Amino acid sequence: MLLVALAACSSDATNTSGAPPTPSSAGDVHVSFDDASARTLAPGAELELAARVSPADGRAVRFALLDDAADSSLADVEIASDAEGLARTRLRAASRAVTFRVRATSGAAAATRTISVGGAGTASIAVTARYDGKRAATAWTATASTSGRCSDLSTPVRPDGPLEAAGPSMRIDGVPVGARVVVAVRSGHAIGGCAELDDLSLGEVRELAVTATDAPLLVAPLTATLGLVPPLGPPPALIAEWRDRFMKQLLGGA
Repeated sequence: MLLVALAACSSDATNTSGAPPTPSSAGDVHVSFDDASARTLAPGAELELAARVSPADGRAVRFALLDDAADSSLADVEIASDAEGLARTRLRAASRAVTFRVRATSGAAAATRTISVGGAGTASIAVTARYDGKRAATAWTATASTSGRCSDLSTPVRPDGPLEAAGPSMRIDGVPVGARVVVAVRSGHAIGGCAELDDLSLGEVRELAVTATDAPLLVAPLTATLGLVPPLGPPPALIAEWRDRFMKQLLGGA
């Protein structure tokens, strides 16, 4: 009797979204934006950003621009919170159409807020995912970004963009007109697709179907333990045949 035990076999699907939760807490520290809604700004416009940290004990809050923020800038990047736990800074929007996120952190706790700079106004994209694979696609997420290209990554599952919409009706609002927009869809981190648009019009609601495919699974090192019972077992030639058949079934010729 040939006993086969697979000692270690696992798949690792890495989350590369790069989007921290909004808001989030770490231990006893909690950070959130007073207004966490996505905001659309005109090029060069200024906006006061207020992040609240608790407990309100004068903790420092650090602000940072994520994604491709072009020439956007922050007046202050590290501010001590006041007696109410508020830390304030001013954002100057980029001079061209772009989407990005502002992150506020205090220790390990963080929060993000989405900013969309509309050079010539904004449009909306109604996204549908077209998938013919065999994996179970239970829920879809669509995101849009003004940075990067679909060809930047070899995997069909891209990091999430600043502008997001969840299915089944995935409508992304506040997309700046005048910029190339990268639209990505994914179901979990195993199915995804990408498409680009560069001809949006002011106020338009563009319907876009994005073809999604399977992302390859990252398989951890695989080991197999073979045992023979009883010790004398079958003759060596039969053992070799079983071994070859086992390896063929296990690895498929890889």
